[in-house]
Amino acid sequence: MIVSLSHRELQNYKIVVGDKEFTNQSADILLIDSIMTRIYFEPYKIKPLLRIDNMLVNYWLADVTQYDHMLEFTISNDFWIKYYNKETQNQINFANTNYKNDPMAIDKYVGIFDSSNLIKIIRDNLIG
Repeated sequence: MIVSLSHRELQNYKIVVGDKEFTNQSADILLIDSIMTRIYFEPYKIKPLLRIDNMLVNYWLADVTQYDHMLEFTISNDFWIKYYNKETQNQINFANTNYKNDPMAIDKYVGIFDSSNLIKIIRDNLIG
């Protein structure tokens, strides 16, 4: 995985992955197990953009803890699976709140439910 940081005011940063350090450059990480990653940056009190594998990452979905001088998170082989599952679960929770458990509206908003029964009903109605 490639970890990088950007911000228009960013002056210096250091990515610490396990016992390896990368200064002012992207970190290319070969993952075997979960690794605690810390990114120290200057100036303090900015919110830098975090990219993993060149994809912009949402701090909340990626379980990134932000301090005024550092980002802290764990990277693992299943990082993107956890990220996608948390995003999907959040969309389902939002849809359940707004669409009052209407499976069609939730499916339209989230797009993960099995619609084969509905297709069968429509097909049976069309065919007669």
